[in-house]
Amino acid sequence: MNLRADHIYRTFLRLTRRLSNSQIMMLLAVVVGVLAGVGTYLFEMLLYGIKYGLTNWFPVDSAHILFLIYPAVGIILATLFVKYIVRDNISEGVTRVLYAMSSRNSRIAGHNCWTSIVGGATTIGFGGSVGPEAPIVLTGAAIGSNVGRIARLNYKHTTLLLCCGAGAALAAILRRFAADGLTPVAFLNSLEKYFRSLYPTVSATS
Repeated sequence: MNLRADHIYRTFLRLTRRLSNSQIMMLLAVVVGVLAGVGTYLFEMLLYGIKYGLTNWFPVDSAHILFLIYPAVGIILATLFVKYIVRDNISEGVTRVLYAMSSRNSRIAGHNCWTSIVGGATTIGFGGSVGPEAPIVLTGAAIGSNVGRIARLNYKHTTLLLCCGAGAALAAILRRFAADGLTPVAFLNSLEKYFRSLYPTVSATS
């Protein structure tokens, strides 16, 4: 894994050697935004696939005993997935993002780029009473954090990409542009104090 990351980093340096730091950050913000959008798309496809597979064979406009059973099954499956495959806590997505920013130099484990998609889609698809925002924010933030790690950025720029990823993922799931894209920035309260720092975030959420 480290050898692959080193290879990606050397390739990144070679391709961006003529770009300024601001241009590099804009480029990385766009990359993070695209990856976060793809992650959100995969989340939605998995979610709707689970829902369709569970409900396409009986009428959903009437009461059915399975509506009581499915949520419990989803919670059990998600718990087993976390316990035996992930072996890490992927719940409380926004809280974990805040914790990473305050105590872990904005570093989020790489598996969160996909495990939150699987765990969240399974829980929601089976009828769990949770929303998609938390796992999507964690997924986007993890993508931004790990792009920053691979590019060997400092804490300030890694945090900026983390917020770009969270904003892009949330904008994609809510189908809006600037308003929802900037919500995580205000909520996480971690972007640059200077106005120019908003440009990478807006680029990512577009």
